[in-house]
Amino acid sequence: MNLRADAVANRARLLNAAEVVFSREGAHAPLQRIAEEAGVGRGTLYRHFEDRTALVIALFAHRIDHLIELVADNPDAPDAAETILRSTLQIQRTTPGLTQLVTATDNKFAAELAVHSSKLEEFLARPVAAGIAAGRIFADITPRDFMLGWAMFEGVTSTYMEYNYEAQVERARMLILRSILVSP
Repeated sequence: MNLRADAVANRARLLNAAEVVFSREGAHAPLQRIAEEAGVGRGTLYRHFEDRTALVIALFAHRIDHLIELVADNPDAPDAAETILRSTLQIQRTTPGLTQLVTATDNKFAAELAVHSSKLEEFLARPVAAGIAAGRIFADITPRDFMLGWAMFEGVTSTYMEYNYEAQVERARMLILRSILVSP
């Protein structure tokens, strides 16, 4: 699908606005707020994303592309996988509940979400191998372990409701880092 330049720009603005609004207001923020933040009308939002789930799936694809770009110049660097790991945990921390929102619904986007997840998992193979070779990542860690760690962190960030939420989220982050990295 070839989009006009203004449509491409609007889509990018919507994805950037979604990051901001979801971070500020949570996973159930009104989509109208995202359109307003992007400086476009609600119709433009719905031309690009038929519903909240479609927007979140597109946001995941955008995030995955960003993560890959972080280390694309040198995926074999000893710290490439660690960069991706820490960046993803930070993104999840600021926008809790998005993954849960998508996976909790019976939707037609499950296959698309799986494609994006597979893309990231496949990309992680080289950075993880480089981290293991450099002694920075435990030898038995696989790209799938990264995915599992992120899923576990999503569970904590989106469901933990104790009065000391930040302390518990930080503890979960550290446990994940300590389970993957030799020196977190």
